[in-house]
Amino acid sequence: MIKRNTFDKYFKEVSEAYGIDILSDTREREYTDARFVLYYLCRENNMRLKQIQEYLSDLGFSVSHTNIVYGHSHVSSLMDRDEEVKHLVDSIQNV
Repeated sequence: MIKRNTFDKYFKEVSEAYGIDILSDTREREYTDARFVLYYLCRENNMRLKQIQEYLSDLGFSVSHTNIVYGHSHVSSLMDRDEEVKHLVDSIQNV
């Protein structure tokens, strides 16, 4: 239950930060980046891939393990070169 509360907090914060419905069925960059930030935050909080899939499935969104792993890796490398993304992730982690 603690992990679910953390997921819900991250989901809300990322959605508000991007100002979009991150579960929209689109591959537009803004939406994928927002989802990738969510995956990153969850994985950094030691959530299992299966948990993230389950929580998103409860919200009506299907995602593969591969996509979660890729999203985490993408944000991790993006944070090294994009100060805005790093600041966003840090601010959400500290809420």
